[in-house]
Amino acid sequence: MAERRPYRPKSSYTDKLARFTVWAARLVGVSVPPALPRPLAGRGVTSANMSTTPPVGRRELEPLPYDGVASVTVGTVLWLVALVVMLPFWNDLQAHGHLWWIATAAIGTGLGLLGIAVTTRRRDRLRKPANK
Repeated sequence: MAERRPYRPKSSYTDKLARFTVWAARLVGVSVPPALPRPLAGRGVTSANMSTTPPVGRRELEPLPYDGVASVTVGTVLWLVALVVMLPFWNDLQAHGHLWWIATAAIGTGLGLLGIAVTTRRRDRLRKPANK
């Protein structure tokens, strides 16, 4: 009869990724710590015993004072500039199979306009007094 090998559980994805990372790092000559930290799975930590409520004595997080309207507006303007710059080159882009660049810029502009509306609405809600 064949000799039985001891049971060895299958490696998890994170274990395989850790081994691959060590192998790749050694391949390119990067020093690796002797042991990478293992994931929490299998060490008694499960989603069932992890609390979703903050511990007693911790305060609730408050929203950041930054509202994001300016950054979304800058991004939208950049998408719009890209769209306007590419429009005169419609035929060249189409001939080379890059017409999707114009579509990307148009969609980026449209989503940016939606983002401006959302962030402006959020900013206005945050600026309202809390007693109303």
